[in-house]
Amino acid sequence: LDEKNTGRHIVSRYLAEHFYGAIGITDWLSFGLEMPLIWQNRFTDPNVAGAPYQNKIDMGDPKFQFKVRLLDKAFNPVGVAIVPFATAPLGRKSRFMGDSGVTGGGLVVVDTNIKNRLTLSLNAGAGYHQTIVWRNVDRNKLAILIGAGAAVNATDDLSFAVEANVSTASNHAFKTRVDSPAEVDAGVKYNIGKSGFQVFLGGGAGIVRGAGAPSYRGFGGFAYKSTNDRTINLDEERAKYKTVALKERQRQDIQRVINLRDKCPTNPKDFKPGVDDEGCPKYYELKEVADLIPKCPTRPEDFNPAIHSADCNKVYTLSDNFTANDASAVYAMSTVELSETCPANPADFNPKVNDMGCPKYYELKDVAPLIAKCPADPSKYNPKIHDESCPKVYELKDTYQEDNWMAISRLAKREAPASSGDVPCALGLVKGKCPIDEPATHGSEVETRVPITFKFNSYEITDESAKALGDLAERLIANPKFGPIVIEGYADQVGTKVKNKVYSQKRAEAVKTYLELHGVDVTRLQIKWYGPTSKFGSYPQNRRVIFTLQQ
Repeated sequence: LDEKNTGRHIVSRYLAEHFYGAIGITDWLSFGLEMPLIWQNRFTDPNVAGAPYQNKIDMGDPKFQFKVRLLDKAFNPVGVAIVPFATAPLGRKSRFMGDSGVTGGGLVVVDTNIKNRLTLSLNAGAGYHQTIVWRNVDRNKLAILIGAGAAVNATDDLSFAVEANVSTASNHAFKTRVDSPAEVDAGVKYNIGKSGFQVFLGGGAGIVRGAGAPSYRGFGGFAYKSTNDRTINLDEERAKYKTVALKERQRQDIQRVINLRDKCPTNPKDFKPGVDDEGCPKYYELKEVADLIPKCPTRPEDFNPAIHSADCNKVYTLSDNFTANDASAVYAMSTVELSETCPANPADFNPKVNDMGCPKYYELKDVAPLIAKCPADPSKYNPKIHDESCPKVYELKDTYQEDNWMAISRLAKREAPASSGDVPCALGLVKGKCPIDEPATHGSEVETRVPITFKFNSYEITDESAKALGDLAERLIANPKFGPIVIEGYADQVGTKVKNKVYSQKRAEAVKTYLELHGVDVTRLQIKWYGPTSKFGSYPQNRRVIFTLQQ
């Protein structure tokens, strides 16, 4: 802090250590605390001529703040949060270490992720403090606060960031430099493997040298986040929950587009604003591209302008022109259209009568049931165990674009019925056409195709159990009134009781997560764990989960 007209340094050097802590109270509410400790603060009394410089070790004003998340950027284009804050007057005003009274305020924070690598953020709000009138500094009780920033994740462990912050007096906003300090800072952050430790280093300078803006600033520090089993499991569960929610939102978005087929006039020229569904113009746009898919080669390099439509570029640039959900809807629409126009038997296909995209549709339809029989990772394919047609699955997966493959995966959720008109049901896009029986029960226990058992000291779901759980998930989704279901976890009697209880819990949690990821409504599932037992027979049979109807 310098006095401009005399050039006198009032605060010449300042070194502070900040202790931060934060805890999540719910998924949308967290509480944080900042405690500053000032190790060096070289200052002089500006009201006493020739006053000597002093240096005092002292405490600054602690800052308390809450963050209330309104929109989660994992599920929305942007994230939005409200951050109210307050400080307590523990720092001494006479030593320029704090305010003379309680301060407070709040910010609205908006941020967005681009390609999961670039984060952009903006915040704006106001802060309350005591009125400051001294020399040419004139600040009323309300300050306007504005900030913006960007961060780039160079790798999973290394990121770079830059931010700018400005505050100004509300009684004459941005009219004087002294009351509108602004600063720009940049830094780098590095996660030290999976240790939980994080280090950061950076610096910046005041770009508008008002009261409080530094000539330059340097900062560095480290942070630690607990990496015990509990916090790791919480992070994993949160990530899986978001995956389930995103998939369900995607399915709903696609379903809405498909439903427009029955609401919109076939000919776009017949569309009447205010009469027909307002989503029809977008439907026409997506359907135009969907109709092109069968007519265009899957790979852009196979495009031949002498044979194919010049509009094929609309297919190849789907991700540039549409959202991910819209792109998926395009491929789903294309598959549905072909299922209704192509003969059920490929032998009945007539190129003079039927859509020229039918051969491509037959190829996808034939490979769809194989997906569940093949390991997701081609390197794990074993010709002695897995279906001999799996190489064809991997070949097509390399050939078709991601969204096209997603349409195939939906088709694979159920083996395609013999009638081509029922394929939309197999895609999960039309309800009620393909009824599926409820899960079988024996008393209160829900039966599965095979017992859901686990290997010794493991809660990883085996391939055999995965198929049985996939069948159970399909039946639960098709019968939404069945349940609720309790997932009971058990362990064998080898080892300590405490350890086996943990394994029984993790097995129940793993099965619940698997069903959630396959579309089962989480509100229909509960878990209980009972630790070691011998009631199912041999040791391997006791390492299991069972399903019971909630009484």
